[in-house]
Amino acid sequence: ARAGQQTAEFNAQVAELESGLVIQSAARSELNAQIARNAAGIEVSRTLQAGRRIQATQAAQAAHAGLVVTEGSPLLAQLETLRRSEEDAVLARWKGDVAATGLEADATQKRIQAEALRARAQMLRVAGRRTFLGGLLGAGRLA
Repeated sequence: ARAGQQTAEFNAQVAELESGLVIQSAARSELNAQIARNAAGIEVSRTLQAGRRIQATQAAQAAHAGLVVTEGSPLLAQLETLRRSEEDAVLARWKGDVAATGLEADATQKRIQAEALRARAQMLRVAGRRTFLGGLLGAGRLA
């Protein structure tokens, strides 16, 4: 009876340790989600900045060629460059959000798993106590 309780306690401790490891893994997933969002923000800034640089270069080249940069084809080319850079920025933000959302879902699933492991540990302890008490009561009947 005592051996059964000790085995149950050992298994409960293992489940609690596993739960702790899963919680740590969930925390890493949450950190990685934040990193993904931050990286997406940086990519958005870089993309928009690059678009503005290209647009400025286009304006300078058109002006150097003697064209009016505020109308006609030179203006349309600059506007198209800015539009494309904004599309690229939106796509970069979306990719970062998708990655972060996946990592956050993973963290949530891991927290649920950790809670299940803690519940298992508790159930193992209760079963171990019942085994021990059942052994004591059974031994008392035999005496």
